[in-house]
Amino acid sequence: MDLTPIQQLFLKEYTDPKSEYFGNAYQSAIKAGYSEDYAKNITGQMPEWLSENLGNSKLLLKARKNLEIGLDGLLDDPEKGGKPIQAKLTEFTLKNVDRATFGDKADINIKAEVTKSGLTEEEEIKLRALIK
Repeated sequence: MDLTPIQQLFLKEYTDPKSEYFGNAYQSAIKAGYSEDYAKNITGQMPEWLSENLGNSKLLLKARKNLEIGLDGLLDDPEKGGKPIQAKLTEFTLKNVDRATFGDKADINIKAEVTKSGLTEEEEIKLRALIK
């Protein structure tokens, strides 16, 4: 779903832990430019764009957490409680919900992200394996 600039700003303010208004729907809505009446009721009305994006945010948080676990080798090692289904669901979620970062064309950007994040070569290999 394509979001308007005001919807994008609301979501950024509301869901970004670094935001001054993280978790505060009213203040996030006011900052984004919604009217006071709409801001007071935004989560009560739960428009489709908001519901869809909040659901995606929860999925992405879980998938990114699983990605970290996977980079530690804990999703694919049976002796460490490996969970191959969890690994596949993580892959599916990241590739389909966060396409810009993990979609089919993301491989082009991985090297730059790996360099910025400081991953070791071994971690990069595990990341590539999880994404594919």
